[in-house]
Amino acid sequence: EALQPGCVRADVRLATPVPVPFRPLSQQEVIDRLDGVPCFSVVGRSREMVPTTGEDGVLACPFYLDASAARRALAELQRANPLTPLTLAATPLGTAFALSEWSPSAAAAASPDEGASAEDAPREREG
Repeated sequence: EALQPGCVRADVRLATPVPVPFRPLSQQEVIDRLDGVPCFSVVGRSREMVPTTGEDGVLACPFYLDASAARRALAELQRANPLTPLTLAATPLGTAFALSEWSPSAAAAASPDEGASAEDAPREREG
């Protein structure tokens, strides 16, 4: 039956069910979902990422979501290092995210350097 303009049928059912209550994803669930998306990095012969100097002068090993941007970065690094064999490597985005969570300070806290002195170690509160 035809409806008058501006009228809505009362017996129309929604195509989607009532939403499930929000449950935050764990870090591993996020990583697993992101792993379906490739990202790219510039690597050397040993497949280790090649650091680049950012605009702020800090060395970084960037991942690129855009393959064209990765190819431009590769070309730039090849011009700067003509004797070094470089190529692009694909990495799952979840893995790249997990790698970006790592930091030298976190690694040092997890396993202190053998050469660190007792003064450098974290101190526990007494009492």
